[in-house]
Amino acid sequence: ITFTTKTYFGINGFYIFSKVLNDTTVFYNKYENVEPYRNDGVEIHLSIDTDIYFKKDNLMKNNKITENTIQIRTDVSNKVQTWVGNNQQTNNLYEWTQYFKPVLSAVNVDGRINKKDGARGYSVELFVPYSTFNIDSAPEKVSIMPAFNNANDDSYRKWFTMKGMSHNQPS
Repeated sequence: ITFTTKTYFGINGFYIFSKVLNDTTVFYNKYENVEPYRNDGVEIHLSIDTDIYFKKDNLMKNNKITENTIQIRTDVSNKVQTWVGNNQQTNNLYEWTQYFKPVLSAVNVDGRINKKDGARGYSVELFVPYSTFNIDSAPEKVSIMPAFNNANDDSYRKWFTMKGMSHNQPS
């Protein structure tokens, strides 16, 4: 499966487009209140604290995920969750807290959901206002970590991202 993401700094916020190609069996769990990560979908970690994560001194240790880092989870039904860094280090504490942040989303599945070989992939579009980070205009730089979930049924899923892409454990 091939996955690409593009980001654009707009006047009022970030535009993010992700395309998952070659996913011929797009899965969506039909049960109520299923977490987005249990379905096929895209996750974006977006941070304006780029110096904290990418200064040379910080590349060899566990970083705290700050409140200026958000995680956006979407699935192929267009369900969206936002999570905010809670400044915890990874010593058995989850470094994210689910917290509403304004994000607009749209999902397009190229084919049919839950049909073996019934699709050619899907795309996710996001608009993240700068106000999500309590700022009025585009920051000078942003750190983005795109990932996707590939779920095959209720019990089996995999989370994919590029090797070394982690705000709290960079390599």
